[in-house]
Amino acid sequence: MSQTHFPIRACCALGAALLVFPAAFAADAPASSAPAAKAAATAASPVYDAVQDMKFVTDARPAAGAKYYIILESASWCGPCRRELPLIVKAYPEMKAAGVELIQLSRDADLKAAEKWAKDEKVPFAIVAPGSEPKFPKALPPAPGIPQMYILNAAGDVVAEGHPAMLLPRWKELCK
Repeated sequence: MSQTHFPIRACCALGAALLVFPAAFAADAPASSAPAAKAAATAASPVYDAVQDMKFVTDARPAAGAKYYIILESASWCGPCRRELPLIVKAYPEMKAAGVELIQLSRDADLKAAEKWAKDEKVPFAIVAPGSEPKFPKALPPAPGIPQMYILNAAGDVVAEGHPAMLLPRWKELCK
């Protein structure tokens, strides 16, 4: 499997490299299995299952049958996170319409700060509360800093990871 490396700017005083893993899967089902394919598309993903017992900052909950899940590690006290979140909020309706679900993992130490930031930014997607750690089907690579974004397929495989400034413009290409 080849890897492509892209430089990214330092995040919260930490430097990192963006690794993008090619999507090595296709889901073209034969026409005769259309009902089975439709049922599979609406079945809960292990990524979805991993967050069901979590405490959330927002009232939003992720969709069970998403094709891809974008996981965002972010915090209200992080300057780069504060700059990226409005762009992510703006992109979310198009993501959701395309079958891509976004879940933010709050890295705030204070629940009240996370709630205020979510309210101020009118965040429409699920934010897992500080201190709640989902047990994803496959462990996420350690974040070199925040903000950090991971794109997972429905099985929980990491398709791409890196800074939102690098991945957000490419989400459609990466979520095929």
